[in-house]
Amino acid sequence: MPSSISSSEPRHGSRPDADGDLERIDGATAGPAGRRLAIAWLLALVLAAMLLAAWEAGWRDRGFAPEVTDSRQLWALQRDRASKPGDSWPAVFLGASRSVYGIDLPTWREQAPTQRPVMLAINGHHPLAALRDLAEDEDFAGLVICDVDSHGLLPRYWHMQQPWLDYWQRDWTRAWKLHRRLLTPWQETSVLARPDLGLWPTLKRLATGQHDGHRPGYVEHQRDRTGALHFQRTDAAGLAAHFDAGAADKLVAFPAPSPAQWLADLAPVEAWVATIQARGGRVVFVNLPVAGRLTELETRYMPRPDYWDAFAARPGIHALHYLDVPALRALPLPDHSHVDAADRPALTRALVEALAERGWLAADQVDAGAAVLVR
Repeated sequence: MPSSISSSEPRHGSRPDADGDLERIDGATAGPAGRRLAIAWLLALVLAAMLLAAWEAGWRDRGFAPEVTDSRQLWALQRDRASKPGDSWPAVFLGASRSVYGIDLPTWREQAPTQRPVMLAINGHHPLAALRDLAEDEDFAGLVICDVDSHGLLPRYWHMQQPWLDYWQRDWTRAWKLHRRLLTPWQETSVLARPDLGLWPTLKRLATGQHDGHRPGYVEHQRDRTGALHFQRTDAAGLAAHFDAGAADKLVAFPAPSPAQWLADLAPVEAWVATIQARGGRVVFVNLPVAGRLTELETRYMPRPDYWDAFAARPGIHALHYLDVPALRALPLPDHSHVDAADRPALTRALVEALAERGWLAADQVDAGAAVLVR
């Protein structure tokens, strides 16, 4: 029976009913229904958590592991670090896939503890736009390791990384920074954060009968934008044939300019280098190892003495070729273009030692016994 009182002031927790009397709305009547609702929500959450845990476990049982997805946002975070003031000297890696999947930043930090390594290389894209951007950035005065070959220095490729720079300069907002900073730990924690393991891609594979064949790939990425290639998971010989065919196509499709024209075209590049080095920075061009028909790009297409060596002889230019470094020349390249994940530390140590031997690491000096850079 609803309780009522004769006072004109309603009690807390009561309300008038249709007849003007007061009825309780506290736990005396609403409590059981509220508890049932709370229990229902709790059970739903527990069930959802169990389903997600089972989904996670299923993918892990098939060999999948959490992985950070590279993106323009992740690149922009690293671009911020390149110009960030601090006690450590930035060592910025520009280039394409050979840097992304060849340079091991933890090893670089061990060898050069006073430097702040930053990976700005982009898979499949030559780096000249990024070099120009660093030259135009008055806050940048660090070391640039620019991974590129003679062919990649052709002006037709200078724009390739410009979309990443446009994003960083125009669209990189605080909201996107927060989004990326929250997304990365999630991707490092759960396989369900992988785009290929989401609900819709999974449903699509199920609908097309491709789900059972979905297995982990041979490529992985980290939050620092470096990657690793696990060739034991794929057909390395097939990849080598692919790169050989691509080299053969370049030999036919793009006649090389004359050495004199090629050097003349590089005048702006020399100016960018001079600008960075005038601020106290240093730029080193690095030609990383290749094998198979890719070597023909420097024997038949753009012979090294006429192109790379001529550029290296220009005033203010520092250029390292892998053929001049036995440790780099000896590295196995399963696909003729990249080292395996297990050889990334060896490549990185060989590169540090080669640059240090030539005095191309600014004011740093090398402990000859440990090859560790100290300022």
